[in-house]
Amino acid sequence: MAGDGAVRLGYVAAWQHNDRAATWSGTTLHLQEALARQPGLRLVDVDATPPRALVAGLRRATWRREDGRWEHPTRYTRAATALFEATARRAARRAEANGDVSAYLTIGDLAALDRPYWVYQDMSYDWLRRLRRQVPPGMVMGAGFAGVTQAMVERLWARQKAVFERAAGVLTMAEWIRQDMIERSGLDPDRVHTVYGGATALPTRAVDPAEQHSPGERLLFIGRHLEAKGADDLVAAFRILRKRRPELRLTVAGPTAWTLPDPPPLGVTFEGPVGLDRVRRLYATHDLFVMPSRFEGFGIVFVEALAHGLPCIGRDLMAMPELISPGVNGALLSAGGGAEELASLIDDCLDDDQLHRSCRKGAEEVSRQFSWNAVAARIAEVIAAGDLR
Repeated sequence: MAGDGAVRLGYVAAWQHNDRAATWSGTTLHLQEALARQPGLRLVDVDATPPRALVAGLRRATWRREDGRWEHPTRYTRAATALFEATARRAARRAEANGDVSAYLTIGDLAALDRPYWVYQDMSYDWLRRLRRQVPPGMVMGAGFAGVTQAMVERLWARQKAVFERAAGVLTMAEWIRQDMIERSGLDPDRVHTVYGGATALPTRAVDPAEQHSPGERLLFIGRHLEAKGADDLVAAFRILRKRRPELRLTVAGPTAWTLPDPPPLGVTFEGPVGLDRVRRLYATHDLFVMPSRFEGFGIVFVEALAHGLPCIGRDLMAMPELISPGVNGALLSAGGGAEELASLIDDCLDDDQLHRSCRKGAEEVSRQFSWNAVAARIAEVIAAGDLR
């Protein structure tokens, strides 16, 4: 504890070399900034970023050909996990030698540390290894896991489980993964806490719940991985709907390239990567957000869309049922559902004025619950109640 009663919390993170703000889609930086504003914490930056040259060398050594593409699963190799762990432990020892920390928050399962530590986690490798058996590998691996083999996932899960077991607590980004960890890992329920994730592209002004819904035909998809996020099903549903809704439009944003087999059909606009201001504008100018993702540990884009009063369609899987309540703020495609079912859901949501009113009414609460300040306050409360010995 600091002299003022605040917890000296070491913030242990491995940052993206070329852009700190881009690390974990901005999550790492936004959470750090929000925690620094918490009155009960004195935050210490414990930089666990390995030297750039070592990471570059590992990347060169791990290039492999997979499904006709060159992939490098560098971060998930045995050598890389050992490097990140050693870097985190060295950084922690330096902080302790300076008398700077009494406990740690690690962003992900970087390392088991010698002082009390909490792990902030969106999912587990145990879930990933099970999901790979149910979903075509390319669709899951496209979500940031290209080139990762089943053997690697098994090894990563064994290591991750050991880090969780030694932690003072695990902080999850959604309730589904908390329950999954307790059931599958045997972790004490009192040591696993749902604190959720935060959103960045929240509206700059409150949504007016009294605003009338003007029937529209504008669909929005934002996601970096088209196949993993279900864009193939969405484009197929779009083709079906265009036959009876000729004015229907779809905007696709996020990926650096269009990776679906066929080019975007008539009525689909592909924007590629977009900045924060443009993202807010897209939420404000569309009628329905649709992302039937096959892999969603939390779902920041759903939170952002709902905070703008925009109804959402996701999939009945992972975190999405926690965010989307059918008939209240959107709809859920069944876990194994496809284009026909999705087209029907889109049809119903576009025409449901009550759904749009209900979604706008709940927008302000979404912004409150999922701001980074709210997430940081929940984390600070858990750590303050923990055993720091």
